[in-house]
Amino acid sequence: PEINDAMAKVGFREGTYEQKMPAPIDIDVKQRVKNIFIDGDLSEWQGLEGIELVAPRYLEFGEVLGPDDFSSALRFLWDDEYLFFCAEVRDDILFTRRSAEAIYKNDCLEFFFDPEGDGLEWNNPKDVQIGMSPRFNAEAPYVNGWAWFQNVDPVKSKDLMVSTTQTDGGYIIEGALRWSFVQVSPQTDAIIPMSPAFNDVDQNGKNEAKVNLFFQDVTGKDALKKLARMRLRSETF
Repeated sequence: PEINDAMAKVGFREGTYEQKMPAPIDIDVKQRVKNIFIDGDLSEWQGLEGIELVAPRYLEFGEVLGPDDFSSALRFLWDDEYLFFCAEVRDDILFTRRSAEAIYKNDCLEFFFDPEGDGLEWNNPKDVQIGMSPRFNAEAPYVNGWAWFQNVDPVKSKDLMVSTTQTDGGYIIEGALRWSFVQVSPQTDAIIPMSPAFNDVDQNGKNEAKVNLFFQDVTGKDALKKLARMRLRSETF
C-alpha cells in the first residue's frame, strides 16, 4: 500500500496508450494435385514458392549468428486428408539426442495450431503444439515426434508421416500431417490459425535460439497466443 500511495503522489496512473500489435502473417497454401512422396527427396516440390523463416525477422528469443548458424525455408500443400510440408534447414551444429516429450530441447521443427481461432492456450488439448526432430545414425535416419498438449507421439499413431535427410550443412524434413489430428476440417478458402517454429540447439544441448513465424501474446500474461493465418487456396500444384 505504501508503494501504491507513493506512486500516486508522484503522478503515476494507469496507462492510456493503446499498444499497436503487429498484424498476423498469412501463409497461402496451394492444393495438392501431384504426387508427394514422403522420402526426404524434395524434387517434386521444385517450383513451389515457400516462406523463409530466418533471424532476426522471426527471432522469438536467443541469437542467430548468420545464415550458416541457422536459416530455413518451408513449403506447404494441402488436400482433403493431409497438410503436406517440407523444410530445408541450414544448421552448422546438429543436436538431436533427446526423444519423446524432450525433443523441444533438440534441433526441432514445431507447428502450433489454434483450430477454434480463439487464441492458442498452453496445454489446452483443443489446441496443438506438435514437434519433430531428425535423428541420424549409422543404420537409417528417422524422426522423433511429439504433441505436447495431447501427450502422444503422432508418428507412432501414423497421424504424422515424416522423413528426413542430412545435407551438407543442415537437414531436410518432409512430412504429411493428418488434418483430423489437429482438429481441422479443410476446405477451400479456410483460414486456419497456425504458426511454424524452429529450435536451434548447440552441441552442449543449450537452446541457442528459436525462430517463430508469428507467436504474439494477446493478454499481457502469456496465457494466450495469436498465430499466423494459413489460407487454403483453390490454386493447385
